[in-house]
Amino acid sequence: MDLLNIVEDDIMTATVKPAKASTGVTLFKEDCKKCSGTGKWTSYSGFTTRTCFACKGVGFHEYKTNSVTRAKARERSVLVKATKEADRLADFAEQYEAEYSWMVESAPTFSFAQNMLDALKKYGSLTERQLASVRKCVLSSADRAIARAQAQAERAESAPEVNLGALADAFNSALEKGNKHPRLRLDSFVFTPAPKLGKNAGAIYIKEEGQYLGKVIGNKFFKVRECSEDQEKRIIDASVDPKGAAIKYGRMLGACSVCGKTLKDPESIEMGIGPICAGKMGW
Repeated sequence: MDLLNIVEDDIMTATVKPAKASTGVTLFKEDCKKCSGTGKWTSYSGFTTRTCFACKGVGFHEYKTNSVTRAKARERSVLVKATKEADRLADFAEQYEAEYSWMVESAPTFSFAQNMLDALKKYGSLTERQLASVRKCVLSSADRAIARAQAQAERAESAPEVNLGALADAFNSALEKGNKHPRLRLDSFVFTPAPKLGKNAGAIYIKEEGQYLGKVIGNKFFKVRECSEDQEKRIIDASVDPKGAAIKYGRMLGACSVCGKTLKDPESIEMGIGPICAGKMGW
């Protein structure tokens, strides 16, 4: 029992003051983090208890330096490591600009590119086979970019051109009058402007029952593969005359094409759209 009490006393005073080792070196005692100084490890469920393997049951560890000094040393080590990695990447980027740019751009979605960056951070260079593979990927990526550009050019050229100024004017009017998220329900479709800060700023998206069918940019409608010829024709018809399509929608379904609410006022029912919503759209 006396020996047990001695051990427990040491555990309770582990962080109070350092102990002298037999070699004359000052050692700092700190409670074991695994068992919180108890010398016993308890499972998360609380049903299993055993001797702590980390401290071998004594409840503490001894170090030549205190926790603050060790923490600072770890911070320096992390900083030195990060600096070395950055220097290695910079040296490689200076010599292989195209290869490095491809790895950085592709790493978020391509594990091979991330693995090559990790190798650079660790070793500062790539093997001949690794470098050859990266260069092959760079060429393939460039070919795909050219193919995409050509496809986009062909798509833009083949897109039907119509006068869609009225649709853009309606949304611009709504935005200017404080409607942050305007939308129009025309025919069976929902028209919404693209985010101002997005890559398609200025475009108008078209969906039907949540299915994306394409976008209007300028005076052209760019449809997706899922958009049928019939849908394309009806989208263009509604885009050319959004006011007429809005009135038709309201009279057929008894709901405002702008806010989606049921039309109850006799005048609104007759007009096919609520007067306030019509004013917001500039009609």
